[in-house]
Formats: sequence, C-alpha cells, structure tokens
Amino acid sequence: MSKKMTPAAVAAEYDAGVQFNSGVNLYDTVQTNENFFIGK
Repeated sequence: MSKKMTPAAVAAEYDAGVQFNSGVNLYDTVQTNENFFIGK
C-alpha cells in the first residue's frame, strides 16, 4: 500500500509540520535551550 507523493503533498506536509512546531513554541524553546547550553 504505497502512497504516491507529489510535490504539492510534500509541501503541504512540511507546512503542517512547521505550523505544529510553531504552535507548541518549539523553535523558541530550542533557541532558549541552545543559548542556555552555550552559556548565553
């Protein structure tokens, strides 16, 4: 059962992932954690 991936489907899946990550503040959390780790 193979799902055919089109460029539009890949772009939609990527956008959904970015929207989810933004919704849980993942990008800000990662930046904060990296700054803590390097002593900023």
